[in-house]
Amino acid sequence: AGLDLTLSPDAINALVMHQAPGDGNPTPGTAAFIETHMGDRLAVVHDPDFSINAALPWGAVDLKQDAIQSLKYVREQQPAYRLILNDGSELTVILQGGEMKIKTIRFGTAQIYPQAISCLLQIEKPVLPEVKAGTQEQPEKTPAEGGEDVAEKLKKKVSLKYEEVPFAEVLNDLRDKSGVKMIMDSKSLTKKDIEKREITLEVSDMPVEKAITWISELSDVKFKLVGDKVVFYNPDVEKEEGPNDDEVEVGIESPHLILAADNIMVGAFAVDELKIVSVSGAMPVKTDMIARIDRCEDDDAEIWPFVIDLREGGSLKGRFAEKVIRVNACGGSFYIPVEHLVSYISPMAGEKRGGKQKEDVEDEVAEDGGNKAKPGSVLKIEAKANQIKANRRVVH
Repeated sequence: AGLDLTLSPDAINALVMHQAPGDGNPTPGTAAFIETHMGDRLAVVHDPDFSINAALPWGAVDLKQDAIQSLKYVREQQPAYRLILNDGSELTVILQGGEMKIKTIRFGTAQIYPQAISCLLQIEKPVLPEVKAGTQEQPEKTPAEGGEDVAEKLKKKVSLKYEEVPFAEVLNDLRDKSGVKMIMDSKSLTKKDIEKREITLEVSDMPVEKAITWISELSDVKFKLVGDKVVFYNPDVEKEEGPNDDEVEVGIESPHLILAADNIMVGAFAVDELKIVSVSGAMPVKTDMIARIDRCEDDDAEIWPFVIDLREGGSLKGRFAEKVIRVNACGGSFYIPVEHLVSYISPMAGEKRGGKQKEDVEDEVAEDGGNKAKPGSVLKIEAKANQIKANRRVVH
């Protein structure tokens, strides 16, 4: 049975447990992990009564456990938390409230102050539409190393036909046809920059991997395989600013606002109409007729700061008569100052923007395996790359 030894605790230098088959996996019933600033890590169960109060720059909200994907303490600019919700919202918040109860796997009900939490990561996520705005970076892999499922999908042959189709719509279509997840790096490719890229391409029975290569060339971006996702990025920006862990998945189907200080709020306007002041005067516009709102970047931006795309075509350049706009999001209602608004994208925002001048840049593509780009293919971009520069001064 082995040798029996009697040891004094003072004589023990280290005591190491044997490895068990389930090591590294969450204990059955674990819904989330909570780490404290003291270094404790607690496995907690699903608790419908769990609620944590978070202060946003525009008000406070009580969040249930099911709503939270992750919560992490950061010290950028000021001590706060970076909150990612299951609906795709990404917000900088401050935790409020007194001592709260959490139900743990090993220690039963424990009490903890919200401010003592360093990180909360949910394991069991409810099934929701794919509206995630950030993903966790995995070690970069080549297409051949991306796993058998992805490798097979990349070999699948597809037929594509695009004529001046926006880059994001092309990725959505290719994703649907191939089953391969398409991701756009949010740091090197802004949404405003993405929509300037339009693709004209016609191919038949082409492997998905080769089609991705062509689309990458035509849109003047690069791609890499990260886990089971193809990530598109601008190599010039990545080289200047370094790699980015935040990636935006194409195909967001919920209305959402991009706000100052890198906040993304999934929600919609809570008012029926907004009054837009343009060069032709003031006019009310129904909010359900708005497909997209973006910050203007030309010389008139100080006077007419926004470009508003209308769902039935056309666009307006102007400013809002309102100083604040009410928004329903995160289970609450918030009044958002207009100066904090960077962009707004509605569920059906796929229409081509009208009336916007772009510079045509011809891009010749050589024949390859009997497939070639349609004669006269052009990649429509602006000569000057623009990035949204919003007011990042947000007061909690």
